[in-house]
Amino acid sequence: MRFPIRSLWPEPIPRDLKETRLQQFLEQMS
Repeated sequence: MRFPIRSLWPEPIPRDLKETRLQQFLEQMS
């Protein structure tokens, strides 16, 4: 599955932080 990460995170942030936020987002959707 692919999500518009650029739309969610327009500013460059640490990769680990992005993955953490994405994981939390997936948990909310499930």
